[in-house]
Parts: sequence; structure tokens; C-alpha cells
Amino acid sequence: MLVTPKVLELHAPFTSMSNSTITIHNDTKKPMAFKVKTTAPKVYCVRPNASTIPPASSLDVSIIFQGLSTPPSLGDKCKDKLKIVSLPCDASLEAKDVSGKWSELEAAAGGATTDIKLKVSYVFDNEPIIEESTTPSAQQKDTQIKKKPANNNTLGDSTRIAIDDSYKKKQMN
Repeated sequence: MLVTPKVLELHAPFTSMSNSTITIHNDTKKPMAFKVKTTAPKVYCVRPNASTIPPASSLDVSIIFQGLSTPPSLGDKCKDKLKIVSLPCDASLEAKDVSGKWSELEAAAGGATTDIKLKVSYVFDNEPIIEESTTPSAQQKDTQIKKKPANNNTLGDSTRIAIDDSYKKKQMN
């Protein structure tokens, strides 16, 4: 089995959904069944996530990135990976039955599966660099409030009050 591309590139903005395609090519003389696994199943939707490929044929697989709740920092490396596990199968196996019969297929193959790992990479080049202002605009304040987690318990209430009071004193001076 061959998979292209070797690295799945995710382009900014990383907080929105995007669709990528990988191509899986069966370079053997036997029909092959495959299953796509990911280290982050809530972040990626794979269609089809399991199927069959006739000999010397290819199949396009959609990888739908669901978007992150907060964007990665510039230069962050993505640790997500995809793994395509393949094994020989009977030509009569229907694509829709692969997931349900995967355990049987593995047993019949005697553990002779082929694993192809695909790394995921963040591409920041399309993201504009925005100068940060020392005083946030009203729109930025709204955005900051919306991006705050609902349950921010990293600071106790007394610490937050002390920080707020010291901030107000600096603003008055």
C-alpha cells in the first residue's frame, strides 16, 4: 500500500473546519482492506475510515479536521498522527463490512498487517501576523471574553481580586 501525501498539512486558521484528502493506492496483486486510526479521534473525521481497495487501484479518503478550540502558537508542532492499517482480504468482502469484520480479518491474516504512519503538520504561512496593541479595542475585549474557558479555576477569587486591584491602581497613576 502507498499513501500520498506523506505529511498531512493543516493550514491556518486552525480554529475552523477544513477538509484534506489522502490517496491510498493498493500496489499489490491482491485486494486489500484498510482501516484509518488517529491519535486524536475527536479532532479528525475520516471518510471512509475503513474500506477495501482492489489490486492496482486507488481510493481517495477525506480527512476532516474539526478545528481546535484555541489556535496553536506560531511555531508549535502538531503531535497528531494518522495510521493506515492494511491487510489482504477476499475479493468478495464489501467495503461497508470492513469495520464490523476487522477482528476476523486480522485473525485470518495471522497478524500480517501493514502499518503506514502519517504525520500531521501545522502550516502557519497563510496566517497574517497581527501587531498586539497595549490597549485592547472593544472588539478584542469581546473576543478575549468569549475565548476564556467557562471554568477558569487557576487563580483563587482572592488572588483575582488582588490582581484586579493592583491593575486598577496602576491605571490611575
